[in-house]
Amino acid sequence: RVSAGPVTLLLEVEAWRSFQPIVGDVGDPLIAILRLQAVDSVGVPGAVAVDGVYLVRGTEVVQVAAREEQPRGDNARTVEFVVRDGPRWAAGDSIDVVAAVSGSGGPPVLLRAPRVSILRVD
Repeated sequence: RVSAGPVTLLLEVEAWRSFQPIVGDVGDPLIAILRLQAVDSVGVPGAVAVDGVYLVRGTEVVQVAAREEQPRGDNARTVEFVVRDGPRWAAGDSIDVVAAVSGSGGPPVLLRAPRVSILRVD
């Protein structure tokens, strides 16, 4: 959790790799959904954006981009950002996800979701 201007934000992450037969044996790169949630009665401010994402596995750090792919509703309490083409780390690995968040009326802040397990989709 972090206070970002008038709102307190929480980061939740789901991460997975697809190994469905159309992909082949190596599987797709990591995909992650990052959910920024307003934990108080105020919605996520409209200007809030994820400027960058850092995926951390042990001593490895990979910087990736996140996009907001769905329209944001007025006064939304949850906003989703998508990371595509992440590293091909093994399903079952645990990673930390750090998002650089801006647009909250103050300086950019870092939000961390620790120990996110990479799921496997077959």
